[in-house]
Amino acid sequence: MKHQKGAALIVVLTLLSISLMVGLSSMQSSQIDERLAGNYKAQSEAQMNAEYAAAEMYKLILSKVQEPNIVSNSLEDGSSSWLNFEKLFSTGELCFIDINKKACYVKVDVAIEGLLGLSPGVYIVAIGAVVEDNEVLSQSELIWVHLVSSKVPNINGAHSCYGEDCNYSAGGNSELTGVDHPVPTNVSCSGDACRTDPDANEANRNDVDQCFYPNVSSTGSFGHCRSSADSINDDADDGIEGWIDFLAALGSGIPFSEEGDSTVNSLGSRDFPALIDVVSGVVSRGNGNINTIGIIVVREGATFKMSGTGHHEGLVIVEEGGELVYDGTPVLYGSVISLNGSIDFDLSVTGNTRVRYSEQAVSMLRNYYNSEDGPTIIASWR
Repeated sequence: MKHQKGAALIVVLTLLSISLMVGLSSMQSSQIDERLAGNYKAQSEAQMNAEYAAAEMYKLILSKVQEPNIVSNSLEDGSSSWLNFEKLFSTGELCFIDINKKACYVKVDVAIEGLLGLSPGVYIVAIGAVVEDNEVLSQSELIWVHLVSSKVPNINGAHSCYGEDCNYSAGGNSELTGVDHPVPTNVSCSGDACRTDPDANEANRNDVDQCFYPNVSSTGSFGHCRSSADSINDDADDGIEGWIDFLAALGSGIPFSEEGDSTVNSLGSRDFPALIDVVSGVVSRGNGNINTIGIIVVREGATFKMSGTGHHEGLVIVEEGGELVYDGTPVLYGSVISLNGSIDFDLSVTGNTRVRYSEQAVSMLRNYYNSEDGPTIIASWR
């Protein structure tokens, strides 16, 4: 009987111990859940503070034209630190600083292109935190808002191309020239009326190079295209990044595709140049007398046939993986920009086709697109 009572007592004590352990475990689990919930709340609040700071900095930029701070190479150390943020980015009026919110207007230069996966350009950089009694309880990751401008980049050649494999072919009576040509008097010209002569006095012209390929080998077949900038204007090259930013600022234009509207008719005027967006498949200008004015963008995977007669005033910008094919006798006044050279010819003009630089055509686009406000268009937010 005593043995039975002893055994029962052991069972009771064991059950009590288990209950106590379960209770303590539940209490501990509850405390952990509370701490996790608190951490999540603080982290979310810090992130919202960063987003708020970026938005406020953007408002400041819109209200006042100013030059961004230049980000130095020291960004690698403490780049996401709340405490180091102002030391890294701030030089005064170009920042928005609040209790739990900080943002600055900065420029990332080419020297740190690979840093954080950022390409060179202008950004808002922002960080948020939860701070109590001078103690940082939580902080966000850096937010980078890429700002771009619709300003037309500098043009240094009748054909500009970026990449080591850039090339061109000009055969027969075709022409690729950086000699500055005026645009036709009549925008609805046809045949020979679409062909103009340059000013005989070179001093009155704004010539550029025939080809501008800054990344090709100087000893290769197209080494003569490896000039640093237009020798007359001494214009610096904005690089492929400048053109990518420009396209981001332009957004989408009038869409053309093989599956939809596949023929570009006469579009645009000198007061309101068109943005022609060759989105996919094969698109052409048709076989008739077509006159287009503005910017033609050939997207990745698309092919644009510069067919028919007539002329085009402005730019043709070919994205990497896009293709421009001359398939007629039109005259282009302006410039062709290839964003990544390929082993095939990036520009092949044959027969009686002509690509002629025209300062008038480029100035028309600058007058339409350029703004004194600087980069104010949001290209990405991350």
